[in-house]
Amino acid sequence: MSKSMSIENNSTTRRRKTIAYIVLVFLTILCLIWFVLLFLSTTQAHSQLVSGFTIKLGRSFMVNLQNSMRSQNILRGLLNSVIVS
Repeated sequence: MSKSMSIENNSTTRRRKTIAYIVLVFLTILCLIWFVLLFLSTTQAHSQLVSGFTIKLGRSFMVNLQNSMRSQNILRGLLNSVIVS
């Protein structure tokens, strides 16, 4: 009797782990989508952003990066994030 209970518990545990991993992979993909969208938007010019969202990469990444570097201290912001976390 205890051997059959052990097999049932092992099967239930394996099923729960599988479901948990599937849910975790789904949540991971869901979180990563926003970072991809953020990266895609950094490659777009302002006029492209205003006209609507596109999946294709833009050509304004370096221009946007240079504008950000001039207006904000990005490295200081990253350091602040490291300190807080």
